Amino acid sequence: MGCAYYRGTTHPPDLSDKSAEAIARAILGEFAEGVDGTRIRPGVIGEACCSWPLLEEEKKVPRGAAMAQH
Repeated sequence: MGCAYYRGTTHPPDLSDKSAEAIARAILGEFAEGVDGTRIRPGVIGEACCSWPLLEEEKKVPRGAAMAQH
């Protein structure tokens, strides 16, 4: 299973309040603790997708995914 956030039209409402750093922490948390209160962990960072034209919220998702990967 991959993790991150898909296109802006599918982002949760609270993503607009998160920084790229907070997104990276959320991704790393899924690897460490599991997804949505489960013990199921992702295998890859993926689904960091963007639409065209690029939505403002979509700019920080690849940044956060890159920070988590680093």
